[in-house]
Amino acid sequence: MRGRLFDLDDRMGRNLASFGAGALAALGQAPVNWGLPTFLGLMAGFFLFRRAATGRLVFWSGLVFGFGYFAVALNWLVEPFFVDAAATGWMAPFALAAMSGGLALFWALAWRLAFALSGGALLWAALMTLAELARAYLFTGFPWAMPAYAWINASVVQLASFIGPHGLNFALLLAAALLVQFFRARWIYRLGLALVVALSIFPASKSADILTDRPLVRLIQPNAPQHEKWDPDKVEGFFDRQIALTSEAGDPEFVIWPETSVPFAIPYAEPYFEKMTEAAGKATVIAGVQRLDGIKVHNAMAVLGSGGQVTQSYDKHHLVPFGEYLPLGEFAARLGLRGLAA
Repeated sequence: MRGRLFDLDDRMGRNLASFGAGALAALGQAPVNWGLPTFLGLMAGFFLFRRAATGRLVFWSGLVFGFGYFAVALNWLVEPFFVDAAATGWMAPFALAAMSGGLALFWALAWRLAFALSGGALLWAALMTLAELARAYLFTGFPWAMPAYAWINASVVQLASFIGPHGLNFALLLAAALLVQFFRARWIYRLGLALVVALSIFPASKSADILTDRPLVRLIQPNAPQHEKWDPDKVEGFFDRQIALTSEAGDPEFVIWPETSVPFAIPYAEPYFEKMTEAAGKATVIAGVQRLDGIKVHNAMAVLGSGGQVTQSYDKHHLVPFGEYLPLGEFAARLGLRGLAA
């Protein structure tokens, strides 16, 4: 068995290789932020795609590759379940597995279609990019952990200003696939790999110029540990901390409070809103707050006017699956599932 551990003609070996390649590709995501392993993992993924002999095998390889990628890249999903570990900790592995498997389906379908169309590097990269685009918008969208994020601190990220994150996804996927496809052309392989290494390691340039003719925006956050955020004995302290940050010296045009930063929902938060606008002075306060609509609770952003009046509000549209809404909620309710983030 030891000699066949990574034998791609053996089911177990292929599964281990696929999962390992996906996990390697995920190391470019925060908090590790290693761009080069992501590129090498994507190369390994395309190699596995080319080595698959049947449509069923290529679909399964893409699924396991994607599962390995998302299981590592989205490991932070388990943290909220351990806020009350005794009650909800048991859900953590199931939630991570379900989310990783669901997202991996996008990649598996892209691999299967590329195989059906007898595609090479270009088609594989294009369909993977389309899968990522679909993942960012379907079912309210879940664009976390896109491969392009691995280069957020590297010089290659500058391309995103011209082609956007999905264009950068395509460029990275295509570059990885082409290096595998032209592996035998050694000079191309070595030149391309050297270029990718340089782009992955060389940090992105940061402008030293400060534009003083632009509106000043003050972003604040109370640095509240997740397990203490809703502690009744501490919420007032976190609120007062944000009030102090809002009233610090300076002349900002806007003061922005983070998501769910006010301990009471609209319309019961007016006394807090009044304190916030008073602390902000002439600045306009934009705050993350919950808005009640009958029995529904919306994750909202509110613009506060004089006296703490809400002049405008916006309900978050791209909701986090399982965290802020339950996909196929009516069907899930019949099975007794009504939400995981109560």
